[in-house]
Amino acid sequence: MNAYISLTALTGGGANSLDGIAVAGLLDGSPAIVMLAPPDNRVYFHVWDEDSALAESSPDVIAADDNGANPGRWILKKVYVTSPYGTVPIANGGTDSTSAATAIAALGGVAHSLAAAVNDFIVASGAGVFIKKTLAEVKTILGLGSAAYVDLDTDGTLAANSDTKVATQKAVKTYADGLVVGLLDDRGSYDASGNVWPSTGGSGTAGAILKGDLWYISVTGTLGGVLAAVGSSIRALVNTPGQTAGNWDMLNVGLGYTPENVANKRTSFQVTPDDTHYPSEKLVKDSLDGKISHSLATALSDMLFASGVGAFVKKTLAEGRTLLGLDGATTDILVGGGVVTAPVWTTATGTGPPVRQTNATLITPALGTPTSGTLTNCTGLPQAGITGLTTADSPVFVTVKLSGLGTLNIPKHVDDATGLADTTINVTANNEVTNPSQPAFVATLGSSLLNVTGDDTVYTIVFDTEVKDQGADFNGTTTFTAPVTGLYSFAASVMILGMSAAHGYCVVSIVTSNRTFRNYIGSAAMNIFDPWTLLLSVTADMDAGDTAMVTVAVGTGTKVVDISGNATTPGTHFSGYLVC
Repeated sequence: MNAYISLTALTGGGANSLDGIAVAGLLDGSPAIVMLAPPDNRVYFHVWDEDSALAESSPDVIAADDNGANPGRWILKKVYVTSPYGTVPIANGGTDSTSAATAIAALGGVAHSLAAAVNDFIVASGAGVFIKKTLAEVKTILGLGSAAYVDLDTDGTLAANSDTKVATQKAVKTYADGLVVGLLDDRGSYDASGNVWPSTGGSGTAGAILKGDLWYISVTGTLGGVLAAVGSSIRALVNTPGQTAGNWDMLNVGLGYTPENVANKRTSFQVTPDDTHYPSEKLVKDSLDGKISHSLATALSDMLFASGVGAFVKKTLAEGRTLLGLDGATTDILVGGGVVTAPVWTTATGTGPPVRQTNATLITPALGTPTSGTLTNCTGLPQAGITGLTTADSPVFVTVKLSGLGTLNIPKHVDDATGLADTTINVTANNEVTNPSQPAFVATLGSSLLNVTGDDTVYTIVFDTEVKDQGADFNGTTTFTAPVTGLYSFAASVMILGMSAAHGYCVVSIVTSNRTFRNYIGSAAMNIFDPWTLLLSVTADMDAGDTAMVTVAVGTGTKVVDISGNATTPGTHFSGYLVC
């Protein structure tokens, strides 16, 4: 809209003069009317030309005081002459040399009785003919309609929040641009094999990266020390995020890994050891090699013997045998000895190496004729030559009989004093193995969970029906706690309702204390099926006390996504058991 401005002076500055108007944001072609008071009685019609650089020459060209030497001038288009007098006075009653025509020209106006009200105009209706027009009629002739003065607002924040001010085009654009900052902007695929965050291709000027710019990984890499698997998404959290990992967010669909903490690896030992740093393989090998190598060893089987307190000397194998009393063939062995008693050399019988007193394995022994004793833990003994066996016993083997153990249960060794004890591991007559002590559980969702995600909310699923909990390790709602350290098998099925093309992804996860396992679908498949059923089966390493639960997250849309539940034919369930 052009501005209609009414003033009372051409120059001189001030709110009522043409050169005092603030022209910042004024539209090209805006009109202004200057009505001079008597005795001038002229009406000037100017138009703003934002490209003009003409020299100021009043009244034809007027420069704005607040525009400096910049282009932009008020250009005179029309001038009208009025007179507050019904007649034009003649000097000296007309007897002087000044004629009526000269007097009117000197006054700069035309006297006419048609002037009936303030701001009336005289407008030519034809050659040599004027007629009176009111202010409203003149505005119509000039194409101004009923426009009032326009109060232009150039503030790009529109802080005035006014019903009377009119914002300029630039102010409206600045305000609108500010509203869309930080919204998600899909920038397509990203090759992460270079192991660096994106540095160009953003939604800003010349590809600058802005907050909300989003990429999907097309080639695997490592970003910020974390594996970025194919299908994962990365999003800028701030404008110009650079290579700072904290300025980015990654939604990873892969299993991930923890990279080596190179900062804590040592290639030499510290003066003061600690439990944080770890040695390299080479450091371990070099250190061990150094402990057992010595320059005194010059031949195979060399030995070191103490030659005194704190001193060793090298001896050859022959010298060592002499010192040990083994020089020459001998059947003597060291027998006895204790804290204060030295062993003595005793002639041995038989062949082969000597055996110890407890748990010895004898190969074809000749036991002689013991006067008393109990022979235990022996198999393969012939009946002949052994007393105390009856004809009812096996003629070939002595059978060891166990008592106090449950029928068909597998026993376990407790300790040497206790021996064997019963377990809960049962073998049926058909060789099926069961163990009611083995941790295992099955939980289902009987009633649907409504509006739990869709807006990036990560929801931990509450399973309201506990079908089986062998070992009481599932808490009845969300969480399984490992009773012992081992490998556990988990399976989850999640039936999801309400996803549409407005949603950008869906992730179902089995979250354990050590790591998180995920199943992911992207935006291209969101509205193909409804419902979606996502399955996830994993074998997880868990320590005693570790936990496992199931989560679901649907993102970039609204929170209208449900998790389907059914008491008789459940599509959402969670189960697990100890493998080993």
